[in-house]
Amino acid sequence: MDRPGALAQGTPAGGPVVPGPDVGGAGRLRSRPVPAPSSLQPLPSQGQRARRGLLVFGLLAAAVLWISGRLAYLPPWGLASLLLVSVLAGLWLAATPSRVAGERWLGGGLVASALLFVTTVFLPPSGPLHVERRAATPATPPSTLRLVNVNVLHGFPAFRDQETRYAQLAAALAALEPTVVVLQEAWSVAGHGQLAARLGQELGLDAVFASANGSRRLIGFEEGSAVLSRLPIRRAQRVVLAPRRPWWEIRVALFVTLEVAPGETLTVVSTHLVAGDLQTAAAQAEFLARRLPPAATLVVAGDLNAPSASAAARAFEAHGLRDALPGGIDHVFVPASDSPWQVANAAWTLRPGELEALIGEPVAISDHPGIVVDLERR
Repeated sequence: MDRPGALAQGTPAGGPVVPGPDVGGAGRLRSRPVPAPSSLQPLPSQGQRARRGLLVFGLLAAAVLWISGRLAYLPPWGLASLLLVSVLAGLWLAATPSRVAGERWLGGGLVASALLFVTTVFLPPSGPLHVERRAATPATPPSTLRLVNVNVLHGFPAFRDQETRYAQLAAALAALEPTVVVLQEAWSVAGHGQLAARLGQELGLDAVFASANGSRRLIGFEEGSAVLSRLPIRRAQRVVLAPRRPWWEIRVALFVTLEVAPGETLTVVSTHLVAGDLQTAAAQAEFLARRLPPAATLVVAGDLNAPSASAAARAFEAHGLRDALPGGIDHVFVPASDSPWQVANAAWTLRPGELEALIGEPVAISDHPGIVVDLERR
C-alpha cells in the first residue's frame, strides 16, 4: 500500500508532477515541475496593442515626412496629413500612461520632429550659391547688351503645364538671344528639375539660382530668383530682404557680378518684393537699395509688385537708377547717368502677341509680361 502523504511529499514546490522525458532506475519516470500560471507573460491588452500600432504609424509618418521630399514633390494636402498624423500620435502617446518605458518619450519626439520639420521649411535660405559656368570672357568688349526680365510663374502647387511652359519659354529666349536673363519665381521641382540649370544647359549660358521659399530637399519644391548670362558670372550672392511679412514668406535679392571684358564688370540684381502690401514692399526696396553698389555699372530687375510711381520704385531711383520701361509692376532699373551704358530700346515681351511672333504660338507662359532692354555703349 502507498503511504498516506507520499504523493504530497514527492510533489515539487513549483507545481504538480508530470512525466519527464527521462526514464530513471527500475523503470521509474523522472518528474519535472510545470510552471505556475503566475510565471507566464500576460498577453498585451487591447489598449497596449492600440498604442503600439499608433506608435508605429506615427514613426512611419515622420519617416515619410523627412525622406519623401528627396524623391518626389509632396502636395500641401500630403504634407498636412503627415504632419497631423505625427502630431496627434505623438500627443496621444505622450499624454497617456504606458507600462512600456520610453513610449511617452517617443510620443514627445514625434511632436518635436513635426515642429522641427515646419521650422526648417520656413527658415531663411543660406549657404553658398552654385554657379554653372559655360561662358567665356569676350575677346573684345561688347558694344551692346540685351537683358530680358520675367517672372516665370512657379506653378505651385498644381504645376499645370509645367513642361509645356518650360519648352515655350526656352524657345522664346532662344529667339530673343539675350545677353542676360533675369528670372523671378524660378522653380526647382522634383520631377521637373531646376529651371535655371535646364535653361542654362539648353541655351549655353552661365546660370545661378537663389532659393527663397520652399525646400527641394524636404517638400520637393522651392522657388526663387535666377540669373543666366552669356558673360561669365564671377560672383553670386543672396540677400534675404527685411522686413519679413507675412512671417511664412521669404523675399530675396540675387546679386550677380558679370565680367563684361577684362577689367570691366556689371552687377545685375534680381529681386521679388512682397505682393499686396505696398508699405512692406517699399521697406524691402529701401533695405535692398542700402546694399547696392554704385549705380554706374548696375542693373536692378524684378517683380516689385508695385507700380512705377510707388515708394518701392522711388527707393531705386534715389540710388541713381531710372525705370527703363514704366507702366507695370515688373521693372528694369538702369543707370540714370554717368554710366558707360545707355538704353537703346525697351519693350514688353513674352506676352501672347509677342510669343506668336517669336515661336509661332500665341500662348501664355506666365501671369506676368517680360521686359527686354537693349543697352549700348555711350
